Amino acid sequence: MIKAIIFDLDNTLFDTKKLVKRERLEACEAMIKVGLPAKSIKEAYNNLLKIIKKYGSNNPNHLDKLCSFYKIKPYPKIIASGIVAYHNVKIGEIHPIKDAIPTIIKLIKRGYKTGIVTRGIPIKQWEKIIRLGLIDLFDVILIQDERIVKTKEKILEQAIKKLKCNPKEAIYVGDNPYEDVLSANKKGIISIQYENGPYKRLSLIRPKYKIKNISELIEIINKMKKK
Repeated sequence: MIKAIIFDLDNTLFDTKKLVKRERLEACEAMIKVGLPAKSIKEAYNNLLKIIKKYGSNNPNHLDKLCSFYKIKPYPKIIASGIVAYHNVKIGEIHPIKDAIPTIIKLIKRGYKTGIVTRGIPIKQWEKIIRLGLIDLFDVILIQDERIVKTKEKILEQAIKKLKCNPKEAIYVGDNPYEDVLSANKKGIISIQYENGPYKRLSLIRPKYKIKNISELIEIINKMKKK
């Protein structure tokens, strides 16, 4: 009998990949308008991606380094323009996957406990959760600091304890086969891979179920009840 459904955050409850790309493109465009000597937005964006790959996605000085790449000083005006454009996208465009909230509300009404287990920089992850309007929909929200631990096994175990169920009574929904599916499988939690984002075509690690829409969870749970 299923008692709890736990969700990953990025590329599961909202489309992180799409939002981040838009944020970076808008930042590059804004910086070019005030003096960044790039030939095009695409060129600046591709160079920014190289910087992010080299220094890591959480380095706070990406835009400064982009100015340095173009052999100009990181003028405050150029940097500020990029930062404002980046955050304007976040404010205007961040929203949950279209069927996520209706599905979660249905689950809550049916008496299931709900949780979020995610990995990242805690302040950034909390910001996403708050901006998405998700904070009041979940019984448990746990964030694993990616700078300390690289898997979700221990934090999933903590979530199960807080939700007062055993692993076989819980479902974990996530897109990443390595972080989400594998961690759930190792803990005996029912794994469901949401085929969205960069991992949708990978199948080396097998989840119990796969879904293309969050709303399919309802059908899967109904089928499990009949077994």
